[in-house]
Amino acid sequence: MSNPLPPVNPAPSSNPAPESSGLAIASMIMGILSLVCLGFLSGIPAIICGKIGKTKIRNSAGTLTGSGFATAGIITGWIGTMLSVLAIAVFVALPFATRGMISKATASNQRACHNNLAQIDGAKQQWALETKAAANAEPTWENIKRYLGRGTSSTLPECPAGGTYTLGNLQEPPRCNIPGHSLE
Repeated sequence: MSNPLPPVNPAPSSNPAPESSGLAIASMIMGILSLVCLGFLSGIPAIICGKIGKTKIRNSAGTLTGSGFATAGIITGWIGTMLSVLAIAVFVALPFATRGMISKATASNQRACHNNLAQIDGAKQQWALETKAAANAEPTWENIKRYLGRGTSSTLPECPAGGTYTLGNLQEPPRCNIPGHSLE
């Protein structure tokens, strides 16, 4: 038995196999990261690397490949950047929209409370007329309950914001303990 001959290295080819563009691969990776978590922080570099990578691939005369990677990086970079800009816009606008809703709810509560106080004041005046009460008389809730016009149940009005109503005497209007809730 004889020893086999060592393998012969083939002669180097005059046309080496094209290699993938590092910029194109980096662009695709950063583009994917921009979609997943980093938004425009990796989206913008993905777009830049993708554009430069495509230019280098085009000018390489076939020695570089990866145009698809670069295109994928550019597209995902744009999408990730736009999504992050949209998210930032929503987070910036959210407090303004919430503030508007809260102020509308507050105004609505004030109007409802004002209406309740006007109804209570009317019930006080009606009680005073029917009972010929003195001007400084102070009715109770039981005295005015039937004049509140709430049907047979005669439930007492409640402040929609959770305030407490005070009747007072006939010369003063009823009050709510929440600031801004009044007949004035």
